[in-house]
Amino acid sequence: MALALLQEMRLFGPVGERIDALTAQWLLPAPSANPGLSDALLRKREGDAPGGDYFSRYLVGAILIFRMHRDARLRAQIESLLSKLYESQDADGCLGAQAMGSARDDLWTQYQGMLALYLWHKTTNSLPAFSALTRAAQYVLARFSTKETLETLHRPEDFAVLHALALLYRATGEEEMRAFCRRLGARLAETEGAESLLPYIERTPLSAWRQKDARLLCAADSLYTFWHYTRDASYARVLYAQYRLLRQRSRLPNGGFGDRGRAVGDPYGAYAAETCSTVQWAHLCSDALRATRDSGIADELELTMLNAGLGALRPSGRGFFRFAAMEGKREEAAGDAALPGAPEFSCCAADGPRLLGLLSQWGVFADGDEVFLSDYCAGTTVLQLDSGRLVRIVRTTDYPRGGRVQIEITAQRALKLHLRIPAWSRETALSRLAPSDTPLSTAHWTARSPLPSRSAAWWWALLTMTSRSYTFARGERAVRTW
Repeated sequence: MALALLQEMRLFGPVGERIDALTAQWLLPAPSANPGLSDALLRKREGDAPGGDYFSRYLVGAILIFRMHRDARLRAQIESLLSKLYESQDADGCLGAQAMGSARDDLWTQYQGMLALYLWHKTTNSLPAFSALTRAAQYVLARFSTKETLETLHRPEDFAVLHALALLYRATGEEEMRAFCRRLGARLAETEGAESLLPYIERTPLSAWRQKDARLLCAADSLYTFWHYTRDASYARVLYAQYRLLRQRSRLPNGGFGDRGRAVGDPYGAYAAETCSTVQWAHLCSDALRATRDSGIADELELTMLNAGLGALRPSGRGFFRFAAMEGKREEAAGDAALPGAPEFSCCAADGPRLLGLLSQWGVFADGDEVFLSDYCAGTTVLQLDSGRLVRIVRTTDYPRGGRVQIEITAQRALKLHLRIPAWSRETALSRLAPSDTPLSTAHWTARSPLPSRSAAWWWALLTMTSRSYTFARGERAVRTW
């Protein structure tokens, strides 16, 4: 299945204002105001340069935000920083902070760099990014080609590269990449004392693993990629099972995840959810949503974005707090984790923008000519479907302050649009605001006739959602289709 390409997702209203503030106050000025961010690339051969991964983690967040608002200034900055990443890459493809002559490799930095390169290639079709990505992958495969070298991997961050390798496998179809992912997955299972990785992920929540580190969720993200490429339902089933286990145990009431970077077994303790751990949770939810179409996962993503995400973002937009505790006390992102020469940076400050940027993945997505609208924030989204045709969706609303959303769809061919009905909405109504010869069943929300087949089809609808209280209420979770 080909991926729909997001051409634009321009948001307005309170969320759009937060993204604009984040871009103007943090993403654009942060690298020049914190020169140590780029200097970490120059110090990579002096040993384990602290914070060497922050550079690429910042890039991932910036690219996700760029995919939405397409800010020309941000594009220029991303390309400038990527040129430094290209220059710092070793001839053998290493992106990490490896010490000269050392057997230890910084695969966490390697993974973050590969993820940034992949996203930029998918967003702009950049050939330099794809070339650097393939060389980075070949470095990993060559460096850990033997049983002895593979057995040196044991830290949680060592296995995140599974995700990046799976993404490249989906792009190239190279079986060598998939075979290595199997070996690396087997090594992860071995470190956990499990016979096989997939059954272990399916039955055991991260909070019960030997290593409860949230960075292990990156390895689980590879499941969506393998499902997407192979359509083997077992990958989606395992991913969904781990999501449900963590939803019950480690997702905090404010949408944050775990306690200081680790999964927990009871979500109601006095925990301090790190912003970067919440980012990993949001990545997992985004993948699980697209694999299973369970709209309840979109409810989770919305809760995380509007509470833990915006709660961690400074009111000015100048970066993220490290902890956004449920009682309202927010702690600085920098401190003992700060990067030399970059006092405003930490893992959480670098990762934080993803909590908003991930909207580009889960807010609207498509499968063939079926479009799934999960986010109702005011804005305009343009998707190019795998058929090459364009779909434009405009939402006019004050959501999430209110529950009335006017939706305008412009499509170049017939399609089926799935609308998420939030679990908190006890009373939901859909009404037509313009004539159409397409039948619509408001009784069952299952009108299956597509939009009229013509060169361009326009459809206007008003979606009204109301809750009987001001708190999120559990209710029926299903993707409604019209």
